[in-house]
Parts: sequence; C-alpha cells; structure tokens
Amino acid sequence: MKRKLYVAVIIILLIFGTLEIVSSESLEWRDFSIGNQDAKEDVRGMIKIENNSALKEFANEHGLDGNGTIEEPYRLVNYTIDGLGQEYGLYLSTTDLHFVVEHSEIYNTSQAGIGLFQVSNFTLKNTSIRSNETGLWVDDSSKNRILGNYFSGLQEVGIKIRGSSPNNVFSNNSFEGCGISLRGDEETVRSQNISGNTISGDPIYYFKNGHMEKVTGEVGQIIIANVNGSGSSEIDIESTVIEDGSLGITIADSYNISLRNVKIENQTQKGIYISNSEKVKIEDSKIRKNGAEGIYLLYSDQISIKNNELSLNQGGIYSYSSNNCNFTGNKIRDNRERGIELTTPNIQMDSDGDPPPNSNNTISRNLIEGSVGYAIYITGNSFENKIFLNSIVSNRREKNFQLSSVDSQAYEEIANDSLSNHWNSQEGLGNYWGNWSGVDENRDGIIDDPYPIEGSESQDSHPLSSTIGPPGNIRVRPRNGAVRLNWSEPRYSIFEPVEKIKLYKGTEKDNCSLHAGLNSTTDGFLDENVTNGKEYYYHLSASNEMNESVLTDPVKAVPDGTPPTLVDYLPRGGNVSLNTTIEVEFSEKMDKESVDISIEGITGNITGDGKFYRFEPSGNLSYGTTYHVNVTGKDRAGNPLENGTASWSFSTPNTATISGRIIGEDGDPIVGVYINPDRGTKNTTGPDGRFEIQVPPGSRTIHISKPGYVEEEINIEVEPGQTKKTGEMDLQKEEMGGEGSTWFWPLIVIASGMFVLGVIAAVTFMWGWRKREKADEKEIYEGEDYEDVSQEEFESWWEDERD
Repeated sequence: MKRKLYVAVIIILLIFGTLEIVSSESLEWRDFSIGNQDAKEDVRGMIKIENNSALKEFANEHGLDGNGTIEEPYRLVNYTIDGLGQEYGLYLSTTDLHFVVEHSEIYNTSQAGIGLFQVSNFTLKNTSIRSNETGLWVDDSSKNRILGNYFSGLQEVGIKIRGSSPNNVFSNNSFEGCGISLRGDEETVRSQNISGNTISGDPIYYFKNGHMEKVTGEVGQIIIANVNGSGSSEIDIESTVIEDGSLGITIADSYNISLRNVKIENQTQKGIYISNSEKVKIEDSKIRKNGAEGIYLLYSDQISIKNNELSLNQGGIYSYSSNNCNFTGNKIRDNRERGIELTTPNIQMDSDGDPPPNSNNTISRNLIEGSVGYAIYITGNSFENKIFLNSIVSNRREKNFQLSSVDSQAYEEIANDSLSNHWNSQEGLGNYWGNWSGVDENRDGIIDDPYPIEGSESQDSHPLSSTIGPPGNIRVRPRNGAVRLNWSEPRYSIFEPVEKIKLYKGTEKDNCSLHAGLNSTTDGFLDENVTNGKEYYYHLSASNEMNESVLTDPVKAVPDGTPPTLVDYLPRGGNVSLNTTIEVEFSEKMDKESVDISIEGITGNITGDGKFYRFEPSGNLSYGTTYHVNVTGKDRAGNPLENGTASWSFSTPNTATISGRIIGEDGDPIVGVYINPDRGTKNTTGPDGRFEIQVPPGSRTIHISKPGYVEEEINIEVEPGQTKKTGEMDLQKEEMGGEGSTWFWPLIVIASGMFVLGVIAAVTFMWGWRKREKADEKEIYEGEDYEDVSQEEFESWWEDERD
C-alpha cells in the first residue's frame, strides 16, 4: 500500500514538472510561488513576459480579470513580488495588450522593479516599488500610464525614461529619496505628461515646448524640455532648494535658461543634467553630495557655470562634446573622481571621421582641490580649450596625499597632433599648482620652470607662484623729506579678491620689514619718515586670507632736498634764426609735468623728459626782435628750480625780405637772373623765375641782370622784418646791333683777337716743325750707319723716302 502511494506521488510530481517546462517557453517564472493569503497573491522571483501570447498565457494561468482590451484590460491586483535579487520583479517586452497592475508591491530586484521594453497600453496604479536600483524602467515604450504610485528606497531613480518613449503619463506619484530621469530622443523629452508628482512632498515641475514659470522655494525636481527661457533679463530658477531626489534639474533641447542661488544636494544621480541646449547660466549655487557629477553637459553650447560650489560629488563638472562653455570662479572640492573632465564619445560623426568636438571652452579662476583623481582631465577630440588662473591644490588623493612634484594634477590626451589646448592666458598667465615651486627670478609671480601635464607633451609654461600676484609697475619718487610710491593693481588674483597691499621697508635691500598694511584699492603711499640723502628700499606684496603673493623686487629711493639748476640753454645772443627751437638742460631729472618754458607773446609745444626739454614755437619769430625766455620746474623730488625761475634773452636779425618773379616778353619765367641788392651778394632766380632775398631795412636798390637781356634796377623802401613783394617783372632781350646792342661789339673784338692769335700760332707751329725736320735729317746723317755717304747723296735719298 505504501509503495503504491510513493509511486502516485512521484507520478504527480513528474506531471507538474512537465507542465512547468512547457509553460516556461514563453513565460519565464524564476523560483516563484503563488499563494492566496488574505486575497493577496505572493510571488517570489521575476515574472517575465516577452510578448502578447505570453501575457495571455500568464493571465489565463492565474485567472486574471479582463481580456486585454481597452474596455477590459488584464488586471494584476494585490500582488506582492519579491524579486529575490534578480534583474526585475515584472519584466514586460513587446506587448501592446492593455494590462493593469494595481494595489501591489514590488521589491528586492537588482535592476528595476518593473521594466517596460517596447511596451504600450500598460498601466501601473497605486503600487509600491521599493528596495531596488530603479523603480520603473521605461525604454522604447509609449502610451503607458503610471498613476498614484509610491517609489522609495531606490539606489538610482524612481522612474527612468529612455530611448524613443513618447506620450506616456506620469501623474500623482510620490517619491522618497528618488525621482524621474528623463532622457531619449527629442519627441521623448518633449511629449510626456508629467503632473502632480512629488518628492518628499515637494513638487516635481515639468516645463515643455516653450512654457515655463519662474521657480523658487523648496522643490522636488525640475525638468525643462524645449523651452526658450527669459535669458539675461530675468532668472528662471532662483533661491531654490532641491534635496533628496534622483536628479535635481534636467534641461534638454532648451535655450536661455538662467539659474541662480540654487541648492541641490543628496541626489542619487547628477545634480544638474544639460543636453542639447544653449546659453544656460548657472551662478552662485551649491551643488553638493550627489551620487554622480555635480553638473553634466552633453552636446551643449555656450553654457556658463560661474561662482558655484561643487563638492562631495562623484565628479565636479563633466563636459561631453560641448563647446564654447565658460567655467569660472567655481570652488570644486573633495569630489570622488575628477574635478573637471572634458571628453568626447568613441564614435565618428563629422566629415573627418572624428567624434563631435569638445572645444573652445574656458576654465579659469576656479579652485580645484582635494579630488581623488585628476583636477582636470581632457581626452578624446578635445582641443582649443583654455585653462588658466586656476588654483589646483592637493588633488589625486588616490596617492594617499603623497603627491610629489613629479605627479601632475592634470591629464591631457591629444587626439589630433595639429590641435592643442592652452594652459596659459593670452597675457602669459598660467595656473597655480600646489605641488610646484621653483625660482621666480624677476619676482613677477611666475615660476620660471614649466609645469608638466601628464599624458602628453603639454605643459603650463607660466605656472604661478601663488594664488595672488604681486602689485605691478612700481614707481618711486624721492622728495624733499619724503618718498612717494605708486603701483598698479596685482597682476592676478585667482579666486578670493585681494584684501591688503603690504609695504615692506628697510635701509638694506635684503633686510626689509613690514612697514604698512594698506587697503586693497590703494595704489600709492607717501613715506615721510625718512632722512634726506639716505638710501631706502621698498618691497610690496598682495594678500588675502588664503595666501600672500611673492614680494616684488626692491626699489631704491634717496630723499632729495637739493634744488635743480639750469646747466645749458640755446639759443643765446643775436642773429638767431626765425625758426629756432628753445632747448634747455637741467642738472637732474625733472618732473615732466612741472617743466614750463615760456616766451612772452609766443605759443608753442614743450617736449622732453629727464634732464632735456625743448620748446618749439608755433610759427617763425619776428625780425629785429629781442625775446626773453623764462624756465620753471621741479625735480622728481619736488624741489623747485634754483631761484624759482631761470631767464635769458636772444634777438633775431634786423633784416627785411624782398621777393618777386622775373618773366620774359612771352610771359615765361626766366631762370638764372641775377638779383643783386646794392651791388652786393648776387642771388639768382629759380626754375619758376622766383627769388627771395634778405636785405637790411631802409631804401634799397635792386639790380636785375642776365647776359642777353637789358639790365634793370628798382628802388624799394623796406622796414625791419617786413616782407616786400615786387610782383612779376618783365626782362627785355637785347637787340642784335643798334644802340641797344652794347654786347655785340665786344664779342666781335674778342672773336677777331682770337682769330689773329690762331693765325700766329699756326705760323709758329709750321716754322718750328720745319726746323725740327732739318735737325732730324742731320742727326740721321751723322749716325755711324751713314758715315761713308756724302751729304748730297743722303739728302737725295731722304727726299725719296719722304715722298
């Protein structure tokens, strides 16, 4: 009997095992059991339904109400699903039958309580989802309704929306410690119906398609999609607190959104997520203690992140293929990975086969401190980014605070050798690196040795010696019983403003002590605690609570009580040119602004520097005039010129000017005409027939002559300094012959004399030549070669040879 019972039990178990194997081909139940306890069904393990047939089978197996139509959907009611750590509690894919889950509880899964993949017409109502990584994952699914549910105890997000998932409804859901993560294509982020949801009682705002209201106060979450904000005229989100959610603010496909004084803390994911957006401003906000990056940028442009605190996040700022952004004045501290990261995807999208770039971003005046990884990390197709005037201190804590001078706090991977990033400003200012020190030979606040950037051959060529630069352009002016110092503002202050200018003083260059602490806006100091003739040295530095700059090079000053003197001057005496320049030389360098050179009744310009100055009159001086010059001024110590004023006189020539033009009978100018005043110095006319001569004042006779022309003379009365114009004067040509041809007969006489002289010269030449010829004959004959030849024979032979 017992044996028959055992056989029956085994047969029953085999039958049920076979049924389970058959049904699992389209409906997978992993280690679950269903029971009826107080009308509430318990499921242990994952319910996995992968198509409409499997959904029908599941409904039939468990006697669910409905038939999958809109009027009578399948209903899973009062179920408790313990996922037992498996991926999902309820996994649905590729279904469009109407299916409702309500008044249920799902927990203890590794990925999501419910996963919807290519699903539509699903409704989740009044259900609690807890203790999972994600509450509800919606991917490539549409026209689903999520109504009145409770999400809590989730590690990542309450509801995750991805892919192409348009036109879903999320209404009146409550979240604790989590929220909604909305990403996907343009239609997905713009077409959801999200309303009435809260995080810990604070509202979740969803603005889309141009509509947005200003947000202030305590908020659960803000999602902005396809909105053109107010821009610079107003702030869209201000004085807002967002705590204990999944993702504080999402901005997608939007433009001109402004955030100010926003506090975002304790999000399980990112503090702020910005994608495919332009001209977003985030200012004066605190983004802290979040599970992922403080601010995440994706394919965005012209994002301004300024004067924010980003601390204790996974990373400070993450920029993914975003361009023309400005990260300025932020405190980025104690993040678990990197301070700022610029990167691009590992895909090829542009015409050159490169991924979309991450370029032309500016990273300046940030404090990046205490990151576990690199302070700044640049990879991928990232180029033409500018990194300067940042304070980079104590990063790479992965090295257990044993950071040495050879451990760079920045990393750069060059994707394109022809492109690079710039670790200095256009003014030649780099960054302050806490683990870099060295020689600053000229004490300008820049260390002489460059700072290496790991991962490439890049370097910061002008690393700063401090977070504050010293005052610049120091000018010292010794005075009588005092020393005046002036300077320009410090060349740089990375983050905190300069609070004080410190003045150091001593009588030895290398032994100066603090003499005065001055307000940061002060640009000068008068030291009256000095003795004339004694050397003093001065240094300056700039400081605030965080740091003090390097001391400037010392400047020397010797207070001076000796007045300057005039050691040389020009012109002097008489006959000074009318276009003269007054020149003076002092005994020492003068205060340029104090020097004055004046001549009564004469205007002009004073130029010069140091010891040498000159006065250039605006026009020519007058003839026959005595001028008196007065010179005043102070040396650079403020001592006035000895006796107050230096004076002297000079005079110009006592002459007048006569000018005119000589023309011929045809009206053309005659060049080379002699202009002879009082038979004195001859002047000639120029190519245009004009002349200008200087003459003593009084009655003058001007003789005008040129060979071939009739000589003329004119009488002119001129006064000292006067310019007398004769106008145009005709000069007549002399006639050939007649009484007027006085020049003709001398010419004939000269020509006749020359002819006579020529005749005499010719006769003399012929006679001399003949005589020489006879002598030549005699010399030849008397030579030893002809001693046996008679004279008559030789002469006869010679005549024949000549012929």
